[in-house]
Amino acid sequence: MHQSAYDKMRFFVERYLLDYINIPLKILDVGSCVREFQASQKKLFDYPKWNYVGLDIEEGNNVDIVVKEPYDWVEIKSNSFDVVISNQTFEHIPYFWVTTLEIGRVLKDGGLACIIAPSSGGEHRFPIDTFRYYPDGFGALCEYIGFKKIETYRQDVDLQYPDGADPLKDCCLIMQKPVFSDSERENFLVKNKLHKILLKRIYIKDLDDIKKDIVENIAMEKSYLSRTGKSCLYNIKPKNAFLELERERLSKISEFFVRKRKIKACIPILINNIFGKKAAKIIFKIYPKMEYWS
Repeated sequence: MHQSAYDKMRFFVERYLLDYINIPLKILDVGSCVREFQASQKKLFDYPKWNYVGLDIEEGNNVDIVVKEPYDWVEIKSNSFDVVISNQTFEHIPYFWVTTLEIGRVLKDGGLACIIAPSSGGEHRFPIDTFRYYPDGFGALCEYIGFKKIETYRQDVDLQYPDGADPLKDCCLIMQKPVFSDSERENFLVKNKLHKILLKRIYIKDLDDIKKDIVENIAMEKSYLSRTGKSCLYNIKPKNAFLELERERLSKISEFFVRKRKIKACIPILINNIFGKKAAKIIFKIYPKMEYWS
């Protein structure tokens, strides 16, 4: 994971979650596998009362749950996580809207999700590279699944990241699962189930059986919800995380340029003092810009 993506997840944690540092939170990381030389964001959630769980479609470092079906996480109960995160994974998912519905299913009412993915940059297959995302697209995705958009933003300026991550111009979505009414919950679960059915292309199954399956799923998930309740995050307030990120990065950059300018300003003076005015004039003829550094 590149540094700019890590910073955005760090700011999500700092701005939205640290008020709940002493409250038990269950966090699910979708696409959590960490390859050699890659940075893990797990340490951002390393607090005694928080439980971080990594999910991926194959075994690997930083993976706790391996799902058999990438779009149907039967291994995870509905309404069981307070926070779901995904960083630098959505650009590799062909049917990302189905993944988003699964994120919504496993979130508790009032739970938060943070998705970060590039909006630009060259192709990087892992093993495929499918999409780029903009704030309007993330907003439409949020609206489609019936969630509350807390914040969307795109890094549209270069912040001078040393690892060369600026061209990716990462985009971030922070959304919240509402406290659904019975009819809203039923509509969401039906949409979730039908998308999975369509994706699997189960057309020979009798429609009555499909309806029965959906009704049973709704009853089961409502039963689980009555036992788990809503997330403690349900009253979260929107904050603009990217503005803080930009201010911090730009302040560091400006400090660097101020120091560089001060050093450059001393060079013509040192040349005059060490080599004398005649030698300095010769040097300034060869390097004319140097004379005006002071």
